[in-house]
Amino acid sequence: MVYIVKNNKENYVVSLIESNDGSLIQKIETIIGSYDFVIKGRHTHRYFDGALSFEICAETSKLTDFKNKISEISSQYKCDVFVQPSDLKPRGLVVFDMDSTLIQHEVIVELAQEAGVSDEVSDITESAMRGEIDFSESFRRRMALLEGIDISVLDSIFDNLNMTPGASRLLTFLKEHGFKVAILSGGFTYFAERIRDKFGLDFVCANEIIVKDGKVTGEAGDLIVDADVKANTLQQLMEQYAFTADDVVAIGDGANDLKMIHKAGLGISYHGKALVRRESPYSINYSGLDAAIVFLQHND
Repeated sequence: MVYIVKNNKENYVVSLIESNDGSLIQKIETIIGSYDFVIKGRHTHRYFDGALSFEICAETSKLTDFKNKISEISSQYKCDVFVQPSDLKPRGLVVFDMDSTLIQHEVIVELAQEAGVSDEVSDITESAMRGEIDFSESFRRRMALLEGIDISVLDSIFDNLNMTPGASRLLTFLKEHGFKVAILSGGFTYFAERIRDKFGLDFVCANEIIVKDGKVTGEAGDLIVDADVKANTLQQLMEQYAFTADDVVAIGDGANDLKMIHKAGLGISYHGKALVRRESPYSINYSGLDAAIVFLQHND
């Protein structure tokens, strides 16, 4: 559900996603009224069933406290609720992390299972995602543990990958509506390029898997796709396509996604770690990835 909020200087949208709970709707309306925000209109969302929109007049000085209250209700009801400027309607570029964002896996962990070093690699991955250790160093450590994996294992892993809920629908929606779509991933080109080809995406930046004599060498490539590489690549894409930040959406779940999330006009944490949820402007914590369609306010 989506509510559009306006104050005497700015317009905002309060979005309530996928809820048939009338008590939650009433709760949101009560909160809006308690801040003296006047509801001026109401409509459903064209491309997302269960989304509802309200136009509201609001005072800027009350907005931060209002957002905090909305966040509390979101946690209480375990339903995504967010507030954004109503004129923030990106129409240009959407960039995604891959592992645990577009797909339900950390591929390097899947590889670790094949190498018999699952626990060691998983511990390093989680620590990096929480921002506790440098991503590039953690990547080198994990790759070293994967030495000797047969290249045929990669095909088997890809065949068993699952997209995250709503990811396929979102990617299809974006391409049908003319968005440029890129994967900027600390994972591997082997998998990201196959997803690109399947959905007709525009660009991939990810890590190469170095193979010699049919075996993974365990070496990291010259370029490791960390937070800086993601942010710099996003900047290059913006320049290439002549987009401003307001044209751009960035979605990820890990600490190495935060720089690109902050660079985008609409930066979204998707089921992110606590650090990422805390530092991202917007979050999808309970819904599928296609809830991002509501953020786009693409009702025209």
